[in-house]
Amino acid sequence: MASSRGIFRNVNILHEFNASTGTSIIDVYQPGWLNSLDVVNNAKYSGFVTSLRLTIDISSIKQMSVVESDILASSETVVSNNKETFNYNAKKCLSFYMKTANTPLIKIADAYLFNQRPYYYLDLINYFTSAGTFDVAPDAIIACQVVDVGYGLLQGNDRVMLLGCAVEESPDPKPQSVIQTPIVSRMIANNITTTSAAIVNSNINRKGIVFFNNSNLSVYLDTVGSVSTNSYLVKLVPGAYYEAPNPVYTGNFYAITTESNTSIDIREFV
Repeated sequence: MASSRGIFRNVNILHEFNASTGTSIIDVYQPGWLNSLDVVNNAKYSGFVTSLRLTIDISSIKQMSVVESDILASSETVVSNNKETFNYNAKKCLSFYMKTANTPLIKIADAYLFNQRPYYYLDLINYFTSAGTFDVAPDAIIACQVVDVGYGLLQGNDRVMLLGCAVEESPDPKPQSVIQTPIVSRMIANNITTTSAAIVNSNINRKGIVFFNNSNLSVYLDTVGSVSTNSYLVKLVPGAYYEAPNPVYTGNFYAITTESNTSIDIREFV
């Protein structure tokens, strides 16, 4: 989608880790280039990761055993039980890294994976930021690696799915130039009598119009041909001024006066 602020698109982050993954460091997300199917070619995106989670299905290690805490247990007891649950259960590990064009690979976090049947989810956004979304620069890469923490790598039917969404944005590399057409002023000759008549003809290119009564008679102005001294849009007494408001009316203007003939100063801008 293109807008005056740039080009936007939604992309999915999708990768499966399994027994064949090994210990390779795998790039799982980098904001992409526009391709031939996009609105504009040769532009680079930055990314806003809005969701990122793991679906964990591990069966090659013993099923997780949780040390339960009583609802009335102290916070110290809860913390102790949680540590015991973590330390004494078999686990796998998926490490997350980031790098940029100027920064080598840096570890961001370790996500520890347990055998919880049948499977479970782990939200990863909080591993990268405390905000609701995680911003990724055009040259930044998020990478993952399966790490052995004492219980081996992924084995057998172990399967970990990384799934996320990102909104990518790119400035328009070909901003549309704004062509400003000069506005020209012109004087409109007129003759106003005691009979209603058009003094300005319609003009669809009109940008503005100004009436100044430089005569010594009152002039009655309207946009309908039935203008009279009792029914009018504007009464211009001698020395009075009227400027049509925006959006500017582009049709005819009609006028009438009470006695003899006169003319006024009319400037139209096109």
